[in-house]
Amino acid sequence: MDLRKVMKYDTFVVVGDTLNEEKYAYKIKHELINSGYKVYCVGKELNSLNDVDDEIDIIDLCINPPAGIKILKENKKKFKGLIIQPGAGSDEIVEFLDENTLFSEFNGDRFTINWSSSKQVIEVAKILGFNTKVQDKKTGADKDSVLENHLKTQKGINDEFLSLYFNYQEYAKVVSSFGQGHLNAINPKTGRIHTVYRAIGTISGRMSCGSTQSNTDLEKFKQLPNGSCKFPNMQQLPHDKETRACFIAEKENLFCSCDYSAMEARIGADVYNEHKLLDEFLYGSVDTHAAYAKAVFAKELEGID
Repeated sequence: MDLRKVMKYDTFVVVGDTLNEEKYAYKIKHELINSGYKVYCVGKELNSLNDVDDEIDIIDLCINPPAGIKILKENKKKFKGLIIQPGAGSDEIVEFLDENTLFSEFNGDRFTINWSSSKQVIEVAKILGFNTKVQDKKTGADKDSVLENHLKTQKGINDEFLSLYFNYQEYAKVVSSFGQGHLNAINPKTGRIHTVYRAIGTISGRMSCGSTQSNTDLEKFKQLPNGSCKFPNMQQLPHDKETRACFIAEKENLFCSCDYSAMEARIGADVYNEHKLLDEFLYGSVDTHAAYAKAVFAKELEGID
């Protein structure tokens, strides 16, 4: 189903938590209302689609798959189209819709946006009124783009969309880098992730960890496909509370987080007997960057502490 056809209809039913301001269902509900559509809400306001006192044009599914399939199975009303938002779809829902003729139009087509597909998002952005045209730096020809640095210059057209889309991109990167791959790496016997560390793993002498090689033993033990268990990089995990809360110390133990302060500079100052740096570490503010700046730009920084 083409999105332009979807938006020509009048009556939408948003399925999800439409009372919580932080939820997508709430934001979609109010965006539709502000755009002049008739909106009904199922999940927190109405119990089922059968309670909608009107003909249903489009259902916008913004709820977890188990709750979504339950609502769809209980439904006895015809509708013309279904939008499945990210995180709301499942194989069970797709199979159910294929086996049950609930649609009165479009031969049962469903409109599902792949938010990781720039081609699909470009179409959505155009419909919302964004200018997606940019100039290709290599060829000079016009092309469509939904990169953040281009869209963020067009605030005021649909800021809610920009906020949702940029947030999705940010979280998608986190999930891609630290999601299923890290979960696959958990050893079911120990409950831990076992990776590989290299004490001198970089040109600068810093420690590094992780490997693109497969942990074949773990794959066989967990009966996972080849290449699905790697040795993950545990040194670049996000600093947010949600990610850190996934790591729990054993009973009667605590995590101790510590780090070296200017390790390379301290070693260099000691090895080369660099008196000014040694004095900075022993008696100064230990702000080596400021010390370097004053040494290089002595005249310009004269009189500045």
